Amino acid sequence: MFSIAIDGPAAAGKTSTAKCVAKKLGFFYIDTGAMYRAVALYFADNNIDFTNHEQIKEALLKINIKHKMRDANAVMFLNDEKIENRIRSFEIAEAASKVSTMYFVRRFLLDFQRNLAKKHNVVMEGRDITSVVLPDADMKIFLTAKVKERAKRRSADYKNLGKTNIVFSKVLRDIMIRDIRDTKRRFSPLKQTEDAIIIDNTKYDLEYIANFIVTLADVNFKGEKDFDSKKKLSL
Repeated sequence: MFSIAIDGPAAAGKTSTAKCVAKKLGFFYIDTGAMYRAVALYFADNNIDFTNHEQIKEALLKINIKHKMRDANAVMFLNDEKIENRIRSFEIAEAASKVSTMYFVRRFLLDFQRNLAKKHNVVMEGRDITSVVLPDADMKIFLTAKVKERAKRRSADYKNLGKTNIVFSKVLRDIMIRDIRDTKRRFSPLKQTEDAIIIDNTKYDLEYIANFIVTLADVNFKGEKDFDSKKKLSL
């Protein structure tokens, strides 16, 4: 199996890019962030206290996450309920950010994520894929963009979901707080691994970046490996 691991900060375009790359390569797209959202959704539905470790451990035993592969996408189910629409709210996104700092939750999801990569050719994206989940991935990408550009994209996402009262300054502040939380958390913090290809996509559209990654993957497939994986690519 061939694996492409994509990490990066919030709203850097990881999801859209990973989906596009997976479709072009005929791989399965795996959104690990959605798994944390699924856990956060279960906690919210069942009034789980985020500060009660024993309650969290008991709740995890009742969570069953499954992926059903449809085309190049992995459709997520939580205890047999299709949850894609429910986990995309602002509230669940915020809760998932907090849930992702919990050691018990990260440990719970780790084996599940690795097993998917063992069974399928995957493009897997998240915050610790290159460093923790798939440290031996065939190709590693750290996708980033300037913080104001990321806030602009996230604001557009919320508006597309029907939220009309979006305040850009608040979105920007939330992303900056999220960056601090992700990089400073105790367990599996967001970081650039030395062997990751760093791509700054601030000025480039989705199609261009996806094609760029596919080209690198094609080189890797052929075993040529003639690109410098430590070079920062601010295209």
